[in-house]
Amino acid sequence: MRGYLLQGLSVRYGHLIALLVSSLLFALLHFNMVQMLSAFVCGIALGLLYLRTGSLFCCILTHAGYNLISYVTMILPMSNAT
Repeated sequence: MRGYLLQGLSVRYGHLIALLVSSLLFALLHFNMVQMLSAFVCGIALGLLYLRTGSLFCCILTHAGYNLISYVTMILPMSNAT
């Protein structure tokens, strides 16, 4: 999303439009209505991080950290309850 879409749209439409469009597509690609708002917000944060740093690695690492936090706080407690 950030390396190809955000960068390409930024050249043609500017950072704001590119950020909103790529974040919306990021949210839609999660295929889960429950996650859509948080994925959109996460997409904006990751897009801003990419625009600020120019590094996909920072975005990948941040996304992995976000997924790890989600797993630890949501899934892991349920698996320990049984």
